[in-house]
Amino acid sequence: MNRIAAPGFATLALLAPRVSEACAVCSFRDDGSQLGFLLGTLIMTTLPFLVIGSIIFFVRRHLRAAAPGEDPARRAPVPR
Repeated sequence: MNRIAAPGFATLALLAPRVSEACAVCSFRDDGSQLGFLLGTLIMTTLPFLVIGSIIFFVRRHLRAAAPGEDPARRAPVPR
């Protein structure tokens, strides 16, 4: 049954592409909300990286400040 169903669905998708759109952003082509969906996708994609990066930054900064035998106030500036 699957040997018949898969090519059948593929043929239907090629003949009626408007019906087969599964993308939430693509289905709102004529609507003004497409920009909102794209910005929402961008925010949801970058937010985990920002959160994890912030956690790593603050933990690393805390560990450097708490290093034994080193005073963060007397640390020499890094030459550039």
